[in-house]
Amino acid sequence: MTTFTAWLPAIICLATLLLYLIAMKTKIIKPKSKKSAWGFGFLVLAISVFVVLFLWWHFFIYAIPSKNWKEQTKKTETAILFGFGYNMCKGRMLPGKANQALYDQAVNSAGTPVLHLIMQEGVMVAALRDTNQYLFTRNLIRMHPHNDSIYISTFEAAEYALHKMDSLGVKSAVVYSHSMQLARSVYILKQVAASNPRWKDFEFITPCIYATPFPRKSVQLHTRCKFIYFFWELASRPYTTWTLWRDKSTKYESNNERQTIE
Repeated sequence: MTTFTAWLPAIICLATLLLYLIAMKTKIIKPKSKKSAWGFGFLVLAISVFVVLFLWWHFFIYAIPSKNWKEQTKKTETAILFGFGYNMCKGRMLPGKANQALYDQAVNSAGTPVLHLIMQEGVMVAALRDTNQYLFTRNLIRMHPHNDSIYISTFEAAEYALHKMDSLGVKSAVVYSHSMQLARSVYILKQVAASNPRWKDFEFITPCIYATPFPRKSVQLHTRCKFIYFFWELASRPYTTWTLWRDKSTKYESNNERQTIE
């Protein structure tokens, strides 16, 4: 993901509308009536929207894995895992299929004596339920305190993760996030890290995330369905770039100051 590809859908639609208005103004297009003008305009806009959705679905929605990501993953002792929906059963949190899949891939890809797992709550639940014996030591780190009444965005979660990396004294991490969210997660981590002198040399490895399932009973409604989440992601990317631009001069708080969610 880049700033350009984040805004590409809006650029295509606006460019199509602008070209149509120019064509109308310069009489290149001469509709017989207002009705036919509106009809033709709707057709042009529909075609541009189709192009946007096709390009995004097939080319831009998914992250491009880092070069030699398998080897790098084996050598990296830290993993950042962003949560994606979670289930509730009789007042207890369950990880859901997506968080479970992300956790499983992280531990199955490990290759260091110690693996620091910086996780959001849904993934943490999966880790705490895991009774398997591994050849490495798992260091389970909660990315941030969890509060059902407060929604933590990917941008905010990334800041928490960077603080945790800083406190651990590590400089690189493998990033695990839902396959449709991974590109944005890595982009945010890189942009926020680059804006802070303490984090500017942090490195983030993008693995190949397999088609992550959607938890049908997720508490977070937008994570239940691929079709719905596609449009959520479509809107989230330009919003993310705008937020980063708006807050580029923000002085990031210390790790203790970030704990006000508790």
